[in-house]
Amino acid sequence: MTKHYLVAVGPDDLIRALAEQPIDPGIELGPRRPADGFADAADSPIGPEEIKQIFELITIGASAGTALVALLQKIKDLIRSKSASGGDATAVDLKDARSGQIVAKIDQSTDVVETARRIESRPR
Repeated sequence: MTKHYLVAVGPDDLIRALAEQPIDPGIELGPRRPADGFADAADSPIGPEEIKQIFELITIGASAGTALVALLQKIKDLIRSKSASGGDATAVDLKDARSGQIVAKIDQSTDVVETARRIESRPR
């Protein structure tokens, strides 16, 4: 079965919540990392201690089919939950882990089945 390696980039609290979710069979999650390198923070005139990471990323391996749809639904549900609890409506960018190209943007209105089809049908 084909495995898709993606990088999810989004607000730190949303990526943290994704990393803490139970993992479905067919999905692998790597460690969370800041979207901006520490070197950028260290070079900041106010210093690295004062900088709060706004975006984080996590590498995901998802099997094609139901595992990919379940992953996309989990991200969409987290976004909806954050919005319902008074947070800003937001989105998560999914990038190809090799090329860095954005392959999907997940928000509250995303059709997860159609998005999974687009990810699975893209050329490799």
